[in-house]
Amino acid sequence: MLKREHLRPYQEFIVGKIVQSVRPGPEKLPGLMVAFEPGGGKTVSVLTGFDDALNEGLIRKALIVAPLLVAQTVWPEEPQEWEHLQHLRPLLIRVEDNDPEVLARSLPVYHEALTRFRNETATWFTFGLSPQDFAGLLRLLKISPEQRAARTRDAAEISIRDELMGRLVADPAPIHVINREALPWLWDYARRKKTWPYDVMAIDDCREGRTAKTRVKRDKEKQEKAPLSRWGIMAHARKHMKAVIQLTGTPTPKGLHNMWGLIYLIDLGKRLGTAKTPFYERYFAMNEYFQPTDPKEGAFKAIMSKVTDIMFSLRPEDLPDLPDFIIDPIRVKLNDKVLKEYRRFERTLVSEEYDVEAANGGVAHGKKLQFANGSMFREDGKDVWIHDAKIEALKELVERLDGTPLLVTYDFEFDKERIMRAFKDAVLLTPTNSMQFTRDWNADKIRVGLCHRASAGHGLNLQKGTGHMCEYGLTTDAELYLQFKKRLHRPGRKTTVFNHVIISEGTIDEDVFPMYLDPKIETQERVLEHVRIDLRDPDLVDLLS
Repeated sequence: MLKREHLRPYQEFIVGKIVQSVRPGPEKLPGLMVAFEPGGGKTVSVLTGFDDALNEGLIRKALIVAPLLVAQTVWPEEPQEWEHLQHLRPLLIRVEDNDPEVLARSLPVYHEALTRFRNETATWFTFGLSPQDFAGLLRLLKISPEQRAARTRDAAEISIRDELMGRLVADPAPIHVINREALPWLWDYARRKKTWPYDVMAIDDCREGRTAKTRVKRDKEKQEKAPLSRWGIMAHARKHMKAVIQLTGTPTPKGLHNMWGLIYLIDLGKRLGTAKTPFYERYFAMNEYFQPTDPKEGAFKAIMSKVTDIMFSLRPEDLPDLPDFIIDPIRVKLNDKVLKEYRRFERTLVSEEYDVEAANGGVAHGKKLQFANGSMFREDGKDVWIHDAKIEALKELVERLDGTPLLVTYDFEFDKERIMRAFKDAVLLTPTNSMQFTRDWNADKIRVGLCHRASAGHGLNLQKGTGHMCEYGLTTDAELYLQFKKRLHRPGRKTTVFNHVIISEGTIDEDVFPMYLDPKIETQERVLEHVRIDLRDPDLVDLLS
């Protein structure tokens, strides 16, 4: 078991900054952004910082917001790895649909409602009906008593889950964890109780901050105000807390303009302004849709100078040692007929052979990735089979590995279904099995693991096994690629990581593959370089000594 002295110097630096962000005084920070690469030790740094703040009486309760799989596995399990955190038990604020108490309490509701609705229907037939009653009966007969009872049960289940979630929020455990999809419920609950129960919040991978939309898209048919978005909820909640800690390995994947929403959640606009549009107009050229494009001259330096006191990254030489990472391109050939149809589709955006049409170049981009994988979605949502080149290559790879575990990522539903049919023992990573999947994968008990790139791309610690990884389809999103890569290529891995990338020759795959060899996000690299912690700094050496 690891001890506190095993924390690296830069982790202790972050611990100190977290405590500084909740301690009153002239040196108090509003929070910080920890922009370490995946595997840099962000999780234990935050938990240690919160624990120190709790011990000093600076905070009473902390909230951690994370993607669902990360909330279920990484945060609750991390303290078990560290001796100084053994007393912490991060509490997950979540009640599953199949929770035993929910089922036990909703079942009698269903039976009582079913009896009542059956008796009600019988009464209608026993006694005379007015014309209005008859019209009402006709409406009722379209829905059976069983269906009406099921609706009553569903409403009861929502109420019961709300009650149970409320109990969890009221639990005195000092650290709570919630998945970001549940934030609207938590905000609504806090408003009903007229109190926000948390002193500090850590946000693990704040994707919403990159767009920073305050409200969800409004339904034009409804007159009421559109509800707050998840980012909007975090922005409002920030006003009731001492600090916000942002954790990310990829702070600006789409460009420097991503910074505003992330920094606002920390300081409520003190550094980059209180409104997004003026920030854009000041530092960026704007297109005809009033969206930011290229930064203006001097914008990068001006923006970064305002955030260096609360944003921190690492120099490459200070990162923990990583195992080798080897990319193994597996090239497959499509037959002449299929390849000819691909080129026709690429040229015309129409495939009469497969009854698929792309409305524009953006849609065509996704369709070509689908084509390369072996199927395409039609307009009705159904997919059409095209070829088996990749699935056959995957079968050969699994056979060649001869029992060595393989983690396969997919992007499209038809890829998942095809892989599951080909490998009956494949284990699919889902929100309900994430903890068991992580344990089994790290124990080399899964021969073929299957996961969606986006859902498994953040936070999961799968580095303890010896398995390989495979990209069944390619992505043009460098952030998603880098995040998925880091599920295995992390500190603690003792063996070389092999990434087998299946490439359909003559297709868009060949255009995308070069990014896999050098997946840098240029603006992000400049941002991280600007805020790196220099452990050689004499002032920092004195601080940590």
